[in-house]
Amino acid sequence: MPLLSLATSVIGWNDCSFPSVGYFAVDEGIGVSFAYAAAAMNGQVYTGGYYKGHYALVGVTDGGEVVPEPTAALWGDAISDVQSLYVAETNGDGKLTKSWNFEGTAIQVGLIGHGPQTNDIDSHSGVKAMLDKAHLVVKGGFRQLLTLPDGTVWSSATRSDGTVRDNQADQVPFLMKLDISSTQGVGAGTTGWAKMMDESHPGGAELHFADGDTNGDMIVTYTGYSAYNATASYLDRYGRELYGLKTGGVPYVAKLSAADGSELWKHEVPHELGMCRAINDGSFFCTYTMSASDGALDFGNGVTMPAVTSMKAGLVKFSSLGLALWAKPTHDADGSRFGVSGDGTLLAIAGTPPVSGQMDLLSRIDTSAGNEGNLLWTDTGSGGGTHGFRGCEVSDDGTEVYAFGQINSPSTLTLTDTTGSETTLRSRGSYEVFVAAYDAADGSGKWAIDGGSDGLDYFFAFASDPDTNAIYVGGGVYDTPESFHWGDVTRPNAMHMYTPDPSISGYVGTTKAFTVQLKTTTDLPSCLSSCTPGETQASQVVPGHCYIDRHCYAHSGYAPYPGSHCMHCDASNPLAWSGPDTTNHCFVDGMCLDKDEHKSTRVGRSTVVSECETCQPSVSTDAYSMVAGYQMVDGACHKNTWADEAALAGWNPPCEAETGSRRKRRLAPQTPGHRPHKAYRRLSSAK
Repeated sequence: MPLLSLATSVIGWNDCSFPSVGYFAVDEGIGVSFAYAAAAMNGQVYTGGYYKGHYALVGVTDGGEVVPEPTAALWGDAISDVQSLYVAETNGDGKLTKSWNFEGTAIQVGLIGHGPQTNDIDSHSGVKAMLDKAHLVVKGGFRQLLTLPDGTVWSSATRSDGTVRDNQADQVPFLMKLDISSTQGVGAGTTGWAKMMDESHPGGAELHFADGDTNGDMIVTYTGYSAYNATASYLDRYGRELYGLKTGGVPYVAKLSAADGSELWKHEVPHELGMCRAINDGSFFCTYTMSASDGALDFGNGVTMPAVTSMKAGLVKFSSLGLALWAKPTHDADGSRFGVSGDGTLLAIAGTPPVSGQMDLLSRIDTSAGNEGNLLWTDTGSGGGTHGFRGCEVSDDGTEVYAFGQINSPSTLTLTDTTGSETTLRSRGSYEVFVAAYDAADGSGKWAIDGGSDGLDYFFAFASDPDTNAIYVGGGVYDTPESFHWGDVTRPNAMHMYTPDPSISGYVGTTKAFTVQLKTTTDLPSCLSSCTPGETQASQVVPGHCYIDRHCYAHSGYAPYPGSHCMHCDASNPLAWSGPDTTNHCFVDGMCLDKDEHKSTRVGRSTVVSECETCQPSVSTDAYSMVAGYQMVDGACHKNTWADEAALAGWNPPCEAETGSRRKRRLAPQTPGHRPHKAYRRLSSAK
């Protein structure tokens, strides 16, 4: 396809300018897997997560499949629930080239939800590219035994010196500096190392964030606890009584040596810090969520964070020695996600406001001298969907800000940028993903793309490559969808027909790790002959095609969206769906229904399915029809009895039953010559 040349002063969202999708990569091993975090550098992406069974990442491009390097596939027990961890390297062509296996012994039964995992690479932040471009930061936790790629075995029961841990309940948090030049990654013969972060904290530790600088040193924020009481009880946020209490927590920011992970320095800070990102000169930024109860906080070196009256995202800049340089409140939301360019001049934060239902905020923060912490712009109209913005990154050339989130079917999601320009995204499945780019100068929208499967796509991983500016987004795909769609890269799901046998104890299922590469080059969609940014005309659509919702469709092709699948492309009306086609569908309340599909109603968080109302096109195409053998009684489905069916057929009700007294008189002995009434003669002679 020809590359699209764009004017440099495009204002608002562009409806025919999108990043080229280089590939998507999906695990097609027999097992379960998930990609929780991603890092990108040198034109390659590194993903980290967990797997059970086998793990074999297959790349898919618009030209076909890219098979993995045989030695990079991981082979576990396909009928076991033992959970292991992995970090995988995928090159710019979508080929799995290398992997690092962290074999576990702990059992993780069933699918993982929002609760704690047995073993994990931390979601969002578990893999980061160090600025030396030769190592990865790997952050996570484990229980029981974990074998590192170099053969070292860790135990959650004992420390490295053999002493027994007081805290046996929580995961043991770990950090690794992974040498990407070696398949061993850590240990002898590499420039990598690994360490358990609770070794000097008897009560355990909570690892918040880690990032690597240009020297290969690691910036770490964590909380260490001095004691642990296994019998102490406390109430969680749901009011449940739980046991096992960590006490004496102290938050720290520290720098670990590139050589062996030993502490170069460590400073106590007045508040737990969330994300921290290093920049090229050795300094780094950290965020945390401020509240009115914090008051003013002293970060040392004469730097104080002022008190606030409501939630804010706090931003602190530190020197390479961990000395606070400045601290400022920023936008009116948390500071859980942010990205910064290598030179530190472009910094953007995405966060969730304190009021339920409000959209997430996306803001660019000034880092220039004399303007530190000032808001350059804030977009209040794009962070919607079910989880708001799940990630925030920036281009290293300082021109763009990126964010991604989720779309819940059958909803659409409208992004409104700082100029008021709108673009609408749609989901093909129960959950889908969107990625959006904003002009770093003013927050105006540049492009937005939706993609995913007809199942459930649940993503956490997000990264941008400072060398190529390619963007990577990933997570896991559930529900064995029929197909995947990202830009012009479309393919049926090879695992769609795979159904695990529930009779096998510990069987593994169908959740699969998934990652997508979005290139910075933009393509003219294949069905457009030209593009007027923001103003696509029917005359620009190639004959025999439609261009709808930023996607190309051939004439007579049907919409891929649930509830719209009876709408189709009519090339004579190329910019909008035509229909509905009710040959084998009904169209009720603006929704397409399959033949014999039952009426469903959302009640709270549940879906109630009617047993007696279905789509029957031969009866009605614009309303539900009653299933044979049913009728509606007092607003509820009633299955007809034989008496109901007789009445509906026009038969009269049966005669009144004979009373006992009449039966007694009829059967009583009669005097000679007596003739009963003719009605009794008929009854007595009846068989």
